Amino acid sequence: MRLESWIEQLVEAPFVRLFAGRLFAQDVARHLARALEDGERLGADGTPEVPGRYRIALNPEDLNALQTHHPDLEVELAIDLKAVTESMQVRLMEPPAILLESSVDLPLHAVRITPLNRVVLTHEPTRDLDLEAIRQRAEQEDTNKLDPNALRAYLIVQGTHTFDLAQPVVRIGRALDNDLILEDPRVSRYHAQLSCRYRRYILQDMGSRGGTTVNGFPVQEIVLRPGDVIALSGVDLIYAEEISDRRTEKATAPTSADTQAYPAARP
Repeated sequence: MRLESWIEQLVEAPFVRLFAGRLFAQDVARHLARALEDGERLGADGTPEVPGRYRIALNPEDLNALQTHHPDLEVELAIDLKAVTESMQVRLMEPPAILLESSVDLPLHAVRITPLNRVVLTHEPTRDLDLEAIRQRAEQEDTNKLDPNALRAYLIVQGTHTFDLAQPVVRIGRALDNDLILEDPRVSRYHAQLSCRYRRYILQDMGSRGGTTVNGFPVQEIVLRPGDVIALSGVDLIYAEEISDRRTEKATAPTSADTQAYPAARP
């Protein structure tokens, strides 16, 4: 009975409505409810907890169509997942993250949703850091958008706050003179830095005590991709981006001041 109740709640949830026009709401709700139930456990205080990270497989045609209308679909789904689980009175075990993947074995309008292993979120981030190669790729994509301001990128902090990356260099850490201040003892005073080069944000660990990972893999310096989950000694950030000509469509997204401070969730 509980599973059926969850399905009824999920059918009208924003998470499910994002698939409208391609998938049946009842099917998405049923698969998500089962994935939540499969990973459910009781927390130390007796509150039901479910995994926060899921892999959603779709037919390639469905996935392409959905991403055309929702370029930041993974990020939107992650935000909606947090909202819907709160309404269901269950707690996420970690900040939400969604990995969409194309699966040729699935028929049109079908979906498969499974909890995602925390360590293997996406492929291992062994990415080219050659700035000349990055510049050439940016030129191939759009020679008119090499200005860093053509890229609107932002971080989702602990699944609850949005921080706009509105400047070419963003310093992150516990010290009060950082651009993004994370009030968590696990985070170093000057933990990491983001630099925008040729419309790509490069993440660099600044010799932090607890280290920096991307999608579960330790990194020193890496070119970020949309949907990457950055962990600064266990404090999670999700990197997202969009082209500036869609900026007006995201008018409801909060923007950052020159400096923002967030009390990061305690372990």
